[in-house]
Amino acid sequence: MDESEKPGNERPQATTDSDSSVEATPCVAHQDSDSSSSELGASSPGAPASCRLLKKTEILLRAKVGLAILIAIPVCLSLYFVKSYPFPDELASRTFALSILSPTQRNNIDIAARAVNNTVLEPGEEFSFNRVVGPRTDGKGYRPAPSYLGPDSPATVGGGICLVSSAIYQAALESNCKIVERVPHLRTIASVPPGLDATVWYGRADLKFRNNFTVPIQISAECKDNNLRVKFLGQKNLVELTKSKLHTVVVSQNREELLVEAFAETDGKRHLLSRDLYRK
Repeated sequence: MDESEKPGNERPQATTDSDSSVEATPCVAHQDSDSSSSELGASSPGAPASCRLLKKTEILLRAKVGLAILIAIPVCLSLYFVKSYPFPDELASRTFALSILSPTQRNNIDIAARAVNNTVLEPGEEFSFNRVVGPRTDGKGYRPAPSYLGPDSPATVGGGICLVSSAIYQAALESNCKIVERVPHLRTIASVPPGLDATVWYGRADLKFRNNFTVPIQISAECKDNNLRVKFLGQKNLVELTKSKLHTVVVSQNREELLVEAFAETDGKRHLLSRDLYRK
């Protein structure tokens, strides 16, 4: 015989006190076996105060998480865009036709352009054409081509790349970068207007300018469709960009010489860039 069935050993009865049943009610909804609706839930007026507080806290947390996601999505997309395309805007550009140049000159220009392409300048950093491009040697693919180092046009290894340095010089002027060093050709050349050219000669003549912006900029240089195009790239919403229009004025000339002044016009004001004397 089970001990619970022995005389004097009665089974304990379930507590039916109404107060006890409320205290034992968990913070969950009780469902009738014949109905899917809740008889007593955390949001029900009959639920304990602690349950209702938990429910309100849960709703508030979900709302805050949803709001955080709505804010985070555009921020993350913006960061992804900036990281993937850090230089989306064109600040300045110059384009020159290559059709009038010889095949060896076009070869040299293409090599120099690829050396410069994607160069990034930090705020205040100085660009040096000779430092970026380096010596012009046969090992890099440069070929002898007509150059403009003097009164004649001797064929030198890397001849013709002054078109790249001149394009960069003009883009730097257009975007109001600080010109540190620039040397004009000794005589006029067909591919670049006098006064807006910049000759380079490794170890002797260089083109240097400084990034005046408070953010980095990128130099893009490529030969495509028989044109050389140089662009300065950045983010327009982060820079105070004031473009300059470039002008040249012939001061005097004769059969042997040409005197030219170059100006930059910014906000309606014109200031002198250079005064160059060329041999014809």
